[in-house]
Amino acid sequence: MALKGRYIDRQPLDSSALVSVGYHPEDQTLAVEFASGVHHLADVTPEEFAAFQASESKGKHFHQFLRSKPSAKVEAPRMGTCEKCGTKGLTGFLCQDCGTSDYA
Repeated sequence: MALKGRYIDRQPLDSSALVSVGYHPEDQTLAVEFASGVHHLADVTPEEFAAFQASESKGKHFHQFLRSKPSAKVEAPRMGTCEKCGTKGLTGFLCQDCGTSDYA
């Protein structure tokens, strides 16, 4: 079952379908951020995550191979952009590059 409420660090993606993604290998849980929110998908093996990471199109790979996994929408910080330097990070945290602004 997907991990409700557990924080999984995510990295921004250059994808029109997916905003960010992270993986918790011990629990085999994939965290995916869409425009509509963050979802945790259960039972994603390390091999499946590696194939996802290696895919040319993350959105196509997700929809073809992973979207049928058990999932749950979770409350989690969303991906934002630092207003000062433009880097991406999780809202509510100071920018890791310039350290002065919150990701908005």
